[in-house]
Amino acid sequence: MTKIDENELNRALSTIQKVEASDFLLTRIQQRIRQSKEAKVGSLGAWSMGLVFVLVLFLNVKVFTWNSTSDTSVKSLAETMNLIDNNTLYH
Repeated sequence: MTKIDENELNRALSTIQKVEASDFLLTRIQQRIRQSKEAKVGSLGAWSMGLVFVLVLFLNVKVFTWNSTSDTSVKSLAETMNLIDNNTLYH
């Protein structure tokens, strides 16, 4: 900072005046702090989140295993319908 900027800052800081706070301001702040501490996930919420996580994990594993085995079933279906099971158009 330059000398001029410091002088302007000091002048602006000297104009600050004390403000009277409300009588209940401290109690309101304390109540909000207590409420934020009390806002925790209950046991039902934890169990349901865990169940959803396990369900999503199971579905992901099932989809990946189904995709690896479905390739042979698609080929067998294409053979029974006398369709070409690959994308080559010319030999």
